[in-house]
Amino acid sequence: VAPAVSISYVVYEHFRQALGVNMT
Repeated sequence: VAPAVSISYVVYEHFRQALGVNMT
């Protein structure tokens, strides 16, 4: 099982939160 999925998920969550904070 490659950790790419976990990393991608973490990056997605962090990026989404960053966008949410910026957009709000």
